[in-house]
Amino acid sequence: MPSNSSTKFPKKFSKEIYPCHKHFSNRLKQTLAVLFSLWTLIVAPFCIISILLLFGFYSLLWPFAGLYLVWYLYDLKQPCRGSRPSEYVKNWHIWRHIVNYFPIEIHKTAEIPPTQNYIFSAHPHGILGSSSMLLFSSNAHNTQKLFPGINLHGATLGVNFWFPIRREFFMALGIISCNPESISYVLSRPEMGNAVGIVPGGAAESLESFPNVHRIILKNRKGFVRLAIKHGASLVPVYHFGESSLFRQICTKEFSLARRFQNLVKRWTSVAFPFAYGQNFLASFLPVYYIHKLPRILTIGLLPFRNKVVTVVGAPIPVKKNENPSEDLVDEVHAEYCYRLREMFNQYKSKLAGLPTDAELQFL
Repeated sequence: MPSNSSTKFPKKFSKEIYPCHKHFSNRLKQTLAVLFSLWTLIVAPFCIISILLLFGFYSLLWPFAGLYLVWYLYDLKQPCRGSRPSEYVKNWHIWRHIVNYFPIEIHKTAEIPPTQNYIFSAHPHGILGSSSMLLFSSNAHNTQKLFPGINLHGATLGVNFWFPIRREFFMALGIISCNPESISYVLSRPEMGNAVGIVPGGAAESLESFPNVHRIILKNRKGFVRLAIKHGASLVPVYHFGESSLFRQICTKEFSLARRFQNLVKRWTSVAFPFAYGQNFLASFLPVYYIHKLPRILTIGLLPFRNKVVTVVGAPIPVKKNENPSEDLVDEVHAEYCYRLREMFNQYKSKLAGLPTDAELQFL
C-alpha cells in the first residue's frame, strides 16, 4: 500500500502538466491506456452501433448481427442480476497503467471484514468518475488484498448498458445498473461479503466539478441510505481528493442557453454533458519548459491532466436492518453518514491531500 505522504496539488494550468521524458516507455503505455478508456466510454458505442447496422443491412455477415440482437434481448436484464464479472478482464494490466497515469493512491483507514455487506459511497463524481471506476470495477489497486473476502461491484447508470458490445465489456468488469433492483440483488445474496460501489452525486455532480472546489450533491440523495437500512449493509464513505482537478470545465451560468442544453440532455438521457477539456497527447511528452512556451490552445485536448488523486476509504458505518424504514430513520442515518464523511474529509484534507486547513466540504 502506498505511503501516507502528503500531496500538494498544482494550482496553475502551466504547472499541471509535468511530463518526464526519462520514462518515455511507461508514459506512452499510460497515455495509450487512458486513450483506450476514453475511446471505450465515448467513441466505441457509436462505432459499434454503426458497424452492426452495416453488417445487418449491407453485408453477408448479417446473420451474426441478427444472432447478437437475439442474445442482446435475451440478456437484457443481466446488468440487474449481478452482471457477469471476469477476473481475467479485471486483472488487465491496462487498469494499472491508468492508475499510474495520474497517479492514484489508496488509503484505507479501517478494516472491511467480510462478515458484513457494504455500500461503498464515493465522492466526488468528477467529470468521468475515473477514480471510482478503477476502485470498484478493476483490480488495479489489488482489490483482493485491499478488501479481502469482499465481492465488490461498481454501479453505473442503466443507459450505459444500452450500447451493444460495450455492455458485455462493462459486465465483465462486474459493473451493475445503479437502480434499486440491481443493488438489492447483490446485497440479498445468502453469503456475506457482498458490496456495491456507487457515486450518489451521479451525473448532476459532474456539472459541479471544478478544481479546488469541494462541492458534492448529497443533501437529498438518500436512496442509497434507504437501501443500506433495508439490507442491513454498512455504509463506507470514500472520498477522492483531486478527482475534480483531472479536467477543466467551462462554467455555464444557471439560466444560460448552454446550461439549459445540459439540463435537457440530462433529462432525456440521464447523462450530464459538461463542457470540459484536458490536455492533448503532445502535452504528455513535451518537457515542461517547452509547454510553458506554447500557447495554451496548443496543449488543450481530451486527455485528463496528470494530477495526483488520493482516495481515502473510511471506516464502515454500521446500519441496523429494517425492511420498512421510516423517513425519520432514513434521515437519521443519512445525517450520521454526512457527519462521518465531513469528519473524514477534515481529518485527511491536509494530512494526505495537502489542502489548506480552511478547505471546506460543501453539500448541495
